[in-house]
Amino acid sequence: MPESNHGEIVFNGTSSLSFGLALIQTGRKLGLPAKNIVTVKVPGRDGVVNLTPYIGQSFNERDLTYDLVVVDPSKWGHDREYVTWQRVCAWLMEPMGKQILYDNFQTDYYYLGEVQNAPDISQIETGNKLSVTFTCQPFRIAKRTEGDDIWDTFNLESDIAQFVKFDVQKQPHAELVNTSAHQVLPKIIVSDHTTITINGASVNFDKGNHDQEFSIEQVILNRGVNQLDFKGSGTVTFKWHKEVI
Repeated sequence: MPESNHGEIVFNGTSSLSFGLALIQTGRKLGLPAKNIVTVKVPGRDGVVNLTPYIGQSFNERDLTYDLVVVDPSKWGHDREYVTWQRVCAWLMEPMGKQILYDNFQTDYYYLGEVQNAPDISQIETGNKLSVTFTCQPFRIAKRTEGDDIWDTFNLESDIAQFVKFDVQKQPHAELVNTSAHQVLPKIIVSDHTTITINGASVNFDKGNHDQEFSIEQVILNRGVNQLDFKGSGTVTFKWHKEVI
């Protein structure tokens, strides 16, 4: 196999190449998440009423299957096979919860996934390959943060150039565009006490970094354009990663 065709998956910070396993481009099966459609049956009416437009669209998890081929037979020889297999099982099965997963054929995004069903070593013994399925969250996550408008990684078709840091006194009104497939919860960094009003709701922030995950009051970016008003002093910076199907 030509060297240029060798690829890799990286899961939980470790590459498949560490175990002599490579990914070829035709070995990627990237499933799409199914929509969750919420309906209710109304007595005396035919069919059902779709409540999804009123409560918001959500998606199921998605499966990603990778076929890995042996490119370093020395790791899978008779005297090494069991040791390598133990390391592969630990790599794939020991992490608790979903971990960062990506491959080098799709370099701009990563997934959050986990292996729920153990792979079968017989695939290595009979065909020199291994098929691994990851159960992932429905959305791909951009590696770079929004507002990182480095030209070499900027996508003219899907990215938007925008400012994400604002001087509260010089620019009391601003807007942010969320190009994700759903709402996002940005990390907010403020240099002094500031009140942020977004889409009609106001939230107070003290100086510091706020990831908002466990906050009772949150600044949430809806899909599309979000209008913001600032009151206070210092600067406000928003950090988030685009999430798409």
